[in-house]
Amino acid sequence: MFPLPAKRWHWRQIEEARAPLAAVGFDLAAVRLRARMAAADIATCAQWAAVAAPGMLVVLGPGPSLPWAEGVRYAAPHPDAPALWLPTHLEPAVPVDLLWRALERAHGRTPLLLWPEPAKVVPLDRQLPVDEGLLKAIQLAWGKAAT
Repeated sequence: MFPLPAKRWHWRQIEEARAPLAAVGFDLAAVRLRARMAAADIATCAQWAAVAAPGMLVVLGPGPSLPWAEGVRYAAPHPDAPALWLPTHLEPAVPVDLLWRALERAHGRTPLLLWPEPAKVVPLDRQLPVDEGLLKAIQLAWGKAAT
């Protein structure tokens, strides 16, 4: 997870939200999201992949299967830059394909999630399938990070 460098653009609301393909949680929302995932049945978990870091969790999968928890928001790839994931209801007020090229050059990884608040760039290239072992590993890692 990388902080977003100083920017000279802003986010704008889009008229029609994109269909979600990821659930995104930071801080307490990430903890709630992990708990919701842990309560899901095995067949549902098998549809998901996840990327986690201390205080952050992104769950990728089919939109209807994505977990909900208070504070969680949703993301999807942008049609003009499919390796750039954005909130479903927002987009940068600059040409997305050009922004994508700049982010790819700066980070050297793909795909990337660009998030407005907290302002972050999250690499999605190391997602892992969700299972009980991954959920326990996330909980253990977060417990160690909090101490």
